[in-house]
Amino acid sequence: MENALELVISRKTIGKIKVLMIFKTDKNRQIIGGKVIEGEIKKGVKLEVWRENESLGNGRMISLQENKKDVVSVARGRECGLLFEGKPRVQEGDIIEAFEEEGKRGEL
Repeated sequence: MENALELVISRKTIGKIKVLMIFKTDKNRQIIGGKVIEGEIKKGVKLEVWRENESLGNGRMISLQENKKDVVSVARGRECGLLFEGKPRVQEGDIIEAFEEEGKRGEL
């Protein structure tokens, strides 16, 4: 009976980065420098790219650095570098929203 219940995905925004600089662009990856403007950024979260209040699509974070050292998280007000993997081409001035998703089975 439980297997028949629909899986509900909830999304929680944990932080936002304002893109200050693009250091390198490859086929599906970019090295990006930015400043955390809201919440905190955690390594391994999913990312959504926004430009002028329009979503360009999602990607994921491969690595996260602060002061050229690998870190697990970066707090609001701090600058960081990250390796972004995804289809959207990030530009200076874009906002990157970091989020987590959790799946739950619906209730009877």
